[in-house]
Amino acid sequence: MYKKIEIYIFTIAILCLSIFGTPKIVAQTEEHPPPMIDRPFQSPPPTDPFAPEKCRFGNPRNGKPTKIYGNNSVGWALDDSLLIAPEFVVIEGEYSDFMLAMKRVGNTFLRGAIDGKGQMVIPFEWHGLEEVSYEATVFLGRKDKKWGLLDEKGHVLQQIEDDYGLSLIVQKGYLLASPCRLRLFNQHGKMTFEGPYDWFFQEVALPEKTWMAVKKGAFSGIVDSAGREIFPFKYTKILWATAAVVCVADSTKAQGLADWQGREMLAPTYLHIHFPDENGLCSARNADQKMGLLAPDGRIVIPFEFDACWTDSFKKGLYRVEKNGRSGLYDGTGKVVQSME
Repeated sequence: MYKKIEIYIFTIAILCLSIFGTPKIVAQTEEHPPPMIDRPFQSPPPTDPFAPEKCRFGNPRNGKPTKIYGNNSVGWALDDSLLIAPEFVVIEGEYSDFMLAMKRVGNTFLRGAIDGKGQMVIPFEWHGLEEVSYEATVFLGRKDKKWGLLDEKGHVLQQIEDDYGLSLIVQKGYLLASPCRLRLFNQHGKMTFEGPYDWFFQEVALPEKTWMAVKKGAFSGIVDSAGREIFPFKYTKILWATAAVVCVADSTKAQGLADWQGREMLAPTYLHIHFPDENGLCSARNADQKMGLLAPDGRIVIPFEFDACWTDSFKKGLYRVEKNGRSGLYDGTGKVVQSME
């Protein structure tokens, strides 16, 4: 019976081939793509209804002046309105009626100032132009290698003749210096100090705001705003000072301590002496790269035999030391509180 069924199926297959022919196999190429499969229509992802609208410069439309960029240059725009064409390399600060800027002039970059329409206020003829704050009404200018001061219209107030110029951020003023002549000015151009010195160290922490660490020749000292000597010109550099002691350095940069008369309390043999902590003690590192703790009079409180020594943040008044991966605790008198472990 099964054999008769097989013969019947074979006969039907032969009959179909004779009628419809042999099926052709077609490669799925660009000319013969695979059949499309019906899928339900998928809409594009919805846009954010709260996203800010873009203006013609590509910035969000927010009704505020915004910097725009193009061809490595910068300008300003207010939504679709062009305020300043992007033809400057740098425009400093926020948009206003007075902005310091830099542009390419020939083969060099020069600084000047522009107003809110991009019109020149200070000519672009300065190699350096700095303001110490937004409230400043005078500016530090440099031409070639000489420095001076100028006002908001580019008029020179202090001749461009000094060898050094510096904006004093903390003091909100300017320094102009040449050999044996040091002058300090406030942000409005008033001279606040003049003396026969070569440099002023603005980073030195001093107990009085009116005192200044200055350099004269090969030595440094401390003077007040009237030029009176507070600490003698005896050491190469002054690092910091408190009411009790002055940290000094010699010509080899080794650090030590001196009293306010310049008398040596601790010879300059240390690589670094830190500013005193709340207990008046100084962690320090000696020439052998070992750390310990010093009293203001130069007395050693914690011996210099550790890899590290610092104030413990979680145990007030105690000092943590470390050596070969082990740590311990000392108090401010040099007594061991916790043995090395």
